[in-house]
Amino acid sequence: MKKQLIVVGIIILLIAVGLSGCTDNASKLDERFVGTWITEQIGISGHIISHSEKLIFYNSGEFAYYIDNSTFMDNITDYGYYDIREGILYLSYYEGGIYDSFVFDFTNNNTTLMLTYSDNTSQIYTKQ
Repeated sequence: MKKQLIVVGIIILLIAVGLSGCTDNASKLDERFVGTWITEQIGISGHIISHSEKLIFYNSGEFAYYIDNSTFMDNITDYGYYDIREGILYLSYYEGGIYDSFVFDFTNNNTTLMLTYSDNTSQIYTKQ
């Protein structure tokens, strides 16, 4: 009986140790992103282009993206999930499995956000 208790104890210990590694390994959302951000300027191939652009990040890991009166296209509304991994912001859109990735930089006490694509196109947002 004593051996059975020892074996059961060891099994319980192994299960507890094994389950302790089952934590959520998903990246933690950066609270600095949460809120509404408005475009200050957009740089495309060295040119500054202005139009109304809004990016809203939610605590749930979702985002909404709006462009109004765009110079190049009709108004746009997109939704999806965002994630931060290894210093890169990833936006995964609900429609079509498309995603964008940006290097990001916060300035002015986290009220200014610069997002830069891999092609050096940059967007500067101000927190509202």
